[in-house]
Amino acid sequence: MNLLSIVEQKSLLKHPFYKLWLEGKLPKEALQKYAVQYYQLVANLPRFISRMHANCGDSEIRHQLLKNINEEERGEGNGDISHAELWLDFAEELGVDRNTAKNANHELLPETIRAVKTIQFECNHSLIEGAAALYAYESQVPQISVEKIRGLKENYNITSPKALRFFRVHAVVDKKHGKVWDTMIKTHAATNELQHKADTSAHRTAQALWTMFDAMYEKFVPQEIKIPVAPKGRGID
Repeated sequence: MNLLSIVEQKSLLKHPFYKLWLEGKLPKEALQKYAVQYYQLVANLPRFISRMHANCGDSEIRHQLLKNINEEERGEGNGDISHAELWLDFAEELGVDRNTAKNANHELLPETIRAVKTIQFECNHSLIEGAAALYAYESQVPQISVEKIRGLKENYNITSPKALRFFRVHAVVDKKHGKVWDTMIKTHAATNELQHKADTSAHRTAQALWTMFDAMYEKFVPQEIKIPVAPKGRGID
């Protein structure tokens, strides 16, 4: 199974949490709590890549990794605003205090912490496994960003450039990042064993992200608006 198929099986756009968001059914409070949890992924992304950079012996690959870090951490090519700050702009437009989002360790769900640790582990373990983990994460972001912009505008009347800038940037930049990770794997996963490691890492990461959204769906979404699940072997009456 190729990486794209692995990620598509757990595409977050299929998750009930995002489905309710894109239909405009999520309460604003749920979006606020989501913004605090998801900040952990955005803020830690440069650190994930830094782990790969520190362990990489190939200077050309290190150069590419450093470029990605600078885009994330320093906002190179994006007005020198870090991607974490762009996310905090969005959270602030939702009514979340920036410092609250940045210092919300006591509010983090165990599944959020586990998702961060999963990607961190894969990036620290090997170049191939790190690239596969980041592919599983970043390759989903462009399409999700486009849909989020539409959903925020149409259903929540959130239209300001400040609120949408994170998503507009990532609708573009993560297409490039996803290709970087994909190319890295195709170039350097030269054996069946290495390809298996890449597939396993992508699967673990995609599952960890899905489980994180399961937890947010369970904790933050009112029961009365949750999407009914049909019993196995039956449709919804």
